[in-house]
Amino acid sequence: METGQLFLMPEKNNSSHTNSLSIHSYKNGFSFCTSESIDFQETISFNEETRHIFESLLHYSPEKQYDDIQWICHDGPCLFIPKPLFSESKLKEYWKFFAPKSSTSKLVYDQNEVQKLILMYEERPLVFDYLKAHAKSVERTHYIKKLFDCILQKLSKYLGNKVYIHLSKDSFDVFVFKGDQFELYNTFELISEETFLYYLFFIVEQMKWNPDEFSMIFMGTFEPFRKYYEATKSYQNAIFFLSPEREHKHSEEHPSPFLVNFLI
Repeated sequence: METGQLFLMPEKNNSSHTNSLSIHSYKNGFSFCTSESIDFQETISFNEETRHIFESLLHYSPEKQYDDIQWICHDGPCLFIPKPLFSESKLKEYWKFFAPKSSTSKLVYDQNEVQKLILMYEERPLVFDYLKAHAKSVERTHYIKKLFDCILQKLSKYLGNKVYIHLSKDSFDVFVFKGDQFELYNTFELISEETFLYYLFFIVEQMKWNPDEFSMIFMGTFEPFRKYYEATKSYQNAIFFLSPEREHKHSEEHPSPFLVNFLI
């Protein structure tokens, strides 16, 4: 099987992204991303100092008001539930077998109609309520939902079984597809090349695939992660790289550079 990089050509897009803002929520702070800048505010809570930063972004001047704000949750896990098995009345029941619930969080969910899945996660209601009260339009979602949507948009670009890998500063996400059908997903801490390879191929082993029966697709190519690309090449031939349609000039300053490029 041939080895190589597949770089997707940008699709024509006439919409303007210059008046949009994405706010990324992490356990240790918030990342504010526009088409021109990426700024991180370190804090563990939505306090007065953080509120002031939100206000300066949302009300700096009339021409600076954002038409579109995306609130992206990174500060907790995401649970996939098959839609036919889902009941909104059982949110707490699903979550208690998955992860401890924060006393200040609220359980919410998004839907994916293509794969008939529910993606469940926690949000910080204080922040989201503030945004809804002060912004023209706010979309709330989990970063895993954004990545999943991106993968589905490009799924037909690759034939056969596929393993998508999303690398970020402190963790990595793995999405496995048997053909075009989603099979499983997991997130692991990113520590070293050795632990990365261990967890990555542990996931692959669950599918019982030979190396020539699937492709590995990294989401983006970024210099901070080059050592992980190189380490994987020693064990897998069919490796490709999914390039975003646009690139933010400061993307590598963000913990999840591929996601920032996908959102602009």
